[in-house]
Amino acid sequence: MKVNKDSRISMSIDLIWEEDNVKHVENYFIRPHMWLDADTLPRNLYEWLEGKEVGDIFESTYSAGELFEPYSSKNILPIKWISEEEKKFFKVGRFYPLETLKGREGKNSIEKPFFRCIEKRDDLFFADFNHPLSEKKCTLRAKIIKVVEQSDVKCGTGGICYDWLSEFGFGIGMQAKFKQIETDFYSENSFTVEDPDESGIFYESNSSIINIDLVLKNKIGEVLENIIGDNSKILDIMGRTTPYLRNNPDITIIGLNKEVSTLNKKISSINNKNIFKDFRLPYYDNQFDIVICSFCFEYIPHPHEFVSEVKRVLKTDGSFVTIFTNRYFKPKSILLWSELNDFERLGYLQDIYKKTNFKEVNTYTSRGYLRALSDPEAVIDRHSAPLFLIKGYK
Repeated sequence: MKVNKDSRISMSIDLIWEEDNVKHVENYFIRPHMWLDADTLPRNLYEWLEGKEVGDIFESTYSAGELFEPYSSKNILPIKWISEEEKKFFKVGRFYPLETLKGREGKNSIEKPFFRCIEKRDDLFFADFNHPLSEKKCTLRAKIIKVVEQSDVKCGTGGICYDWLSEFGFGIGMQAKFKQIETDFYSENSFTVEDPDESGIFYESNSSIINIDLVLKNKIGEVLENIIGDNSKILDIMGRTTPYLRNNPDITIIGLNKEVSTLNKKISSINNKNIFKDFRLPYYDNQFDIVICSFCFEYIPHPHEFVSEVKRVLKTDGSFVTIFTNRYFKPKSILLWSELNDFERLGYLQDIYKKTNFKEVNTYTSRGYLRALSDPEAVIDRHSAPLFLIKGYK
């Protein structure tokens, strides 16, 4: 079926951009109730769609300011300090919700949900409300997944119109530095755990950490299938990736997760060491092709030392993959994790990868996909949990 003015379509969109020698790919799924003649899309994508079919791919590169609102100095506001404590709270390079400026002079002059602290002085700081990608060149790639005629759609949308670019673009770019200035992520208690109880019970099963929906599980399997080969020798931190692997690599698992012993996978060895207490890895240098850390980096109170150990046990040109989502158990996470939004967490991980000298660092995000209606949580939130991934090579 070809796209026409009465069609509703679904597409998988990739936005590709680079900064500081890091490649970023942001994947987003446009939902099937899209109205071709009502929704807001980039003009050249809109014009391209008519007459196309499922499987057709669009690609276009946009200069800075073409896809997102152009950078403007008018979007930067000077904000006076109102307390000494506030000077510690706002950190250069970090993003904050507009509500943190509540009651300030000039607060209402720019109505945007987030701003970035870009400079601090003795009497004030500067809040930048520009989109993080306003000065970046971007490539947009879109693939048509499904096409239905309006008359074939059983549920009405009531004439809802979506600005898909704004929805898709929210948050992306926050992992990047501001004009190559190092982001100030850290404070004295950044790596403090809210609940320091060393009881291992919390870590002994996947289900006690995070409830991963089926759509996210399949997405993880799909992405890792392109990274891991059947002959790969991998180290799975806490065993939280092994259940989603589609291929059959040689797996070594370390961590307190007792559920891994029941998995029908080619597991060479399991070490029940508590890595959250002791970051040292009991393996030889240059032992693994890939180390994967899924849904547990947020609980590690010694991240730099841990990643240095990961690098030690990796073979030359081996890769380190970290995966997380927006769900986690706050009492056991480090305080910094809770302070950051999802995309800033990628920036934090990127900072650690860079400081431990990993090369060819790249990130991947995937959002917007829908849970099946049979999922009990679909009644609360139809969206699948988002996927955030970072990879680097030794």
